Amino acid sequence: MTLVALSASYGAGGRVVGPELAERLGVPFVDRAIPTQVAESLDVPLAHALEHDENVGSLLDRMLKHFAPPISATSTVRTRATCPSSIW
Repeated sequence: MTLVALSASYGAGGRVVGPELAERLGVPFVDRAIPTQVAESLDVPLAHALEHDENVGSLLDRMLKHFAPPISATSTVRTRATCPSSIW
């Protein structure tokens, strides 16, 4: 299978050049094929898959997500007003 990878800066016309180049070379243009397949496989909206496409977050963000338990909608936040004074 022939593969051509095209990287274009914002405003450089990559979305126009890419399909045209693929057509001239006789190969499929798959700009969003992978995120589309991921969205379908995970049963999430394409916008959600695109939002996370090639975005792993910062090291701190990934560490916090790994070590901190997820906060559910039913979680209770404890403040000084709701905690016994002995823990402050």
